[in-house]
Amino acid sequence: MKIISITIFLVVFIQIDFFGQSNSDGNNIHNKINSCYVEILGPAQLYSINYEHGIILKNQLTRVNGRIGFSLANRYFTGIPLGANIEFGKKTNLFQINTNRYFSIQGENSNTSIGLAFVRRALNRFYFHTSISFLFYDKPIGFWDGSLSSHPWLGIGLGKSF
Repeated sequence: MKIISITIFLVVFIQIDFFGQSNSDGNNIHNKINSCYVEILGPAQLYSINYEHGIILKNQLTRVNGRIGFSLANRYFTGIPLGANIEFGKKTNLFQINTNRYFSIQGENSNTSIGLAFVRRALNRFYFHTSISFLFYDKPIGFWDGSLSSHPWLGIGLGKSF
């Protein structure tokens, strides 16, 4: 497991290009409107594989994105995260306000989340985000007494923009 983790870390982070706004063919990084990424934690609570598409691109400063994904646990499909977010920023570092809805197949962990994220879209199309959200459950859940209806939650996403 350590070797796999170290390999993924090196492959992902060695590819980052920190210089300039445009890639070699002159396209601004904001024109990369699609992203595929794996999110650890996040609205699906364990991990999910997501596709994000830029819906509105306004004057290269603001973009609205929609996202859909699926989550698995023990090789079984467990749910679908859907969401929308607004990104603000000029270069490759962006601030994001997001809202998500997670539909659990079991129905027990379905939730809605509202959060903030920092997004990095590097010139080689690398995608990274960290987020903090509040999850609001449809039905109260709890570890001891079943009374937990919302709590803060973190998420990390890694993938590619294209």
